[in-house]
Amino acid sequence: MPTPPPVAEVLRVAVGFSIGTDLTARYRFFVQYSGTAPTDAVCAAIAAAVETDFVTPFLGYCGPWITFTSVDVVDLTGPSAGAAEITFSHAGSRAGVALPAGVAFLLNFGIARRYRGGKPRVYLPVGADGDVATSQTWAGGFVTLIEGQWATSMAAFSGTVFTGTTIGSQVNVPLYHSFTSHQNPVTLRWRNIPSYAVGPIVPDVITSVTGNPKFGSQRRRNQHSS
Repeated sequence: MPTPPPVAEVLRVAVGFSIGTDLTARYRFFVQYSGTAPTDAVCAAIAAAVETDFVTPFLGYCGPWITFTSVDVVDLTGPSAGAAEITFSHAGSRAGVALPAGVAFLLNFGIARRYRGGKPRVYLPVGADGDVATSQTWAGGFVTLIEGQWATSMAAFSGTVFTGTTIGSQVNVPLYHSFTSHQNPVTLRWRNIPSYAVGPIVPDVITSVTGNPKFGSQRRRNQHSS
């Protein structure tokens, strides 16, 4: 596999959780930083802050069938830059009946630039049966709650200083620029394989956060056996 291009002064944050038999689900986002490049130890401290700012506040929006398990922080500046993962076990506390594992809450992040594939987003494992309006949509009040909580969490996280490393804005990282079509010699089906961008990667600052009223779908969380 090709090595992803470096992205100067950007952290990739991945929040891991389990849902049913899927023990390796996760969502991720990116933030800029300034000041001193974080060491492994500093990345671990940043991961602990993510646990405080992004995991704990969302437990009340997730049912007990969701257990948050880890935060992984990686400095994308280069292959030898800081990185760390912390683990824990925090179950959700929202009352209600679980929705199918593949149903997720889709948060869309707006950016100023338009390009193919420029639609940053996360799929959050929040919500229960009482948070839906129809068989395809979330209740409007619940959408507002999740939008607000993400904004509050990001505001608490941004600006935090860790031994000279200051967390900045949430960003989008455009790692890919095109794709190449490959045909499977057995099935004869075509598949588009993305190609990494060449040259310096310039992140896009996130300008807005919008909860999608329609259900998001993460079918892999349904754990189909075939």
